[in-house]
Amino acid sequence: MRNIFSSLMKDTEYADNVIKFITEYKLETKDIDDFESHGEYINYLKDNNIKSYKTTEKEIDGRITILREICKSVEEVKIANYLFLNGVNYLYEEPYQYPTADNVYAQYKPEFYLPDYDTYIEHFGLIDKNNNVPHWFSSEKGMSAKDKYNTDIAWKRETHKKYQTTLVETFSYENKGDALLINLKSKLEKLGVEFKPRTADEIWGILNSIAEDDVSALDTLINTFLNLFKSNNFKISRIKLEINKIDDKKIRTRYLLFISIFEPILNNYNSYLKANNLIDFSDMINEASNYIIENKFKNKFKYIIIDEFQDTSIGRFNLIKALLNNNNSCRLFAVGDDWQSIYRFAGSDISLFTEFEKHFGSTEYSKIETTYRFNKNMIDLSSKFILANPNQTPKQLKPYSINEIQPVEILYSNSHKNDDPYPLIEVLRKINSENLNTNVKLKILALSRYKHFIKLYKENTDLFSVTYNAKDNNYFITCFEYPNLQIEFLTVHRSKGLQADYVIILNCVSGEYGFPSEQADDPVLNLLLSKSDQFENGEERRLFYVALTRSKRKTFITTNSKYKSKFINEIDPNYIVDTKLKCPKCKLGDKLKKEGITNGRPWIKYSCSNWNYNCNYLEWG
Repeated sequence: MRNIFSSLMKDTEYADNVIKFITEYKLETKDIDDFESHGEYINYLKDNNIKSYKTTEKEIDGRITILREICKSVEEVKIANYLFLNGVNYLYEEPYQYPTADNVYAQYKPEFYLPDYDTYIEHFGLIDKNNNVPHWFSSEKGMSAKDKYNTDIAWKRETHKKYQTTLVETFSYENKGDALLINLKSKLEKLGVEFKPRTADEIWGILNSIAEDDVSALDTLINTFLNLFKSNNFKISRIKLEINKIDDKKIRTRYLLFISIFEPILNNYNSYLKANNLIDFSDMINEASNYIIENKFKNKFKYIIIDEFQDTSIGRFNLIKALLNNNNSCRLFAVGDDWQSIYRFAGSDISLFTEFEKHFGSTEYSKIETTYRFNKNMIDLSSKFILANPNQTPKQLKPYSINEIQPVEILYSNSHKNDDPYPLIEVLRKINSENLNTNVKLKILALSRYKHFIKLYKENTDLFSVTYNAKDNNYFITCFEYPNLQIEFLTVHRSKGLQADYVIILNCVSGEYGFPSEQADDPVLNLLLSKSDQFENGEERRLFYVALTRSKRKTFITTNSKYKSKFINEIDPNYIVDTKLKCPKCKLGDKLKKEGITNGRPWIKYSCSNWNYNCNYLEWG
């Protein structure tokens, strides 16, 4: 697949489509009014790792770290990337060249400054053509949200007029019609701004060096789409027909762009199989089904017995149905658990399990309700979590043994990056202290949403030793501080069916490679899936349930207080929303307190932890 992709990337038009998809259509963007609160909008930015391709240096724990620049909205990221990829030098939120701070306004920081042209760009991203703001904007000091926002716009315009500085204005409503960047370019060219577009090779190099996650996300999406496409026996013509029925022009454009990338890969892949006289697993299933339907095989089986039925694909369903239809006396016996359906990327369709009787006729059900692994506390916590998805089958699990151990403990990191190896050491410290007086050999599983997180521990050679077991294709991590504790590293998918004394879910953070993984839920996959389970993060929720329930004693979860997963608050037994400690504006960030003395007078200031995501809450104590 990668050889095919590399070969296709030599074609200029194909490479341009790939780059356009990653840089402009990576996300199926939402309108501002689709969000219920500012906090929900900020969560969207964090979950989808929305950052520009320009990098900045930041000092973290005494070391200089290169990070992608954070902008305060999707549209600002779009503008930033457009300038960056077209060779236009800019500074983001650079303080205005003249002092403006007074008793009403802080020092003015326009969104973009072009130092080579002494030009400012101000993006009014939260306003429509009628000067209205989102419904979730809050009023301030007796002034309506709309009046406050428009007063601020007038102040900014007046400031530029007063100091005779050049201002270019852009608006959110321009983006709805795909005119934002076209209009911006026209306005800047009239001011003499020269665009020097980077070549496709240059952009591809940039993406692979500083935006590897974005490139990898496309790679994962293509492979997942291929698996679903072939296992469910789709045709490109049918997919295009469905896309052209979509009313939303932006979504339709995004899907067609993706198909223009996918279709040549599919054709080359199928040609490769044919030229080498090969079939893949999906071909094998589909061709076998056709063979039976054409009566080239007589089924003499009395019973068909299937385990893990919740992971059945449409292709395998067709094979089962063909066998049953071929022999009316054949009976089907299936075992499964829809709470653990985690192979959507390989083609599984959960509706074949949850709507079993609809597909196979009159059915007798038997329930396995006793769990021998964990206690009632874990049953209560994990059941509540999984049943937040109304499409899951309600069950009343019972524990085999009774104990009151708290089954989950969450450890928070305060790193500025959403991947951090250090919490693992704290977990091992706790496990070690719980087992000081025992010689029992412990089994510890460290689970990660993606395998690539193992690199964190490989890179920190002063703290960890990582060994690879080629026979079982897994890794073992040894922490030098606790060499007696050997940790087996697996992806959550590979842990299904396993158990251990302790389980550690690593890096349970937000973002494309977080948990839930946003790249695993790309809406384009819905073109190939049944409508039975399109609950947000439904598959990722089941996968997290599997991770939670592998432990016999306790599950530890490591996360980041700045980038914590949306799942954390749902399963944290100590999580209590204290509105006094939360930002009153975005309702999501933490209230930050800062004290100081100016000119001999003490002061207290409160702000929001989401200040870098455009929450401008400020209150003086």
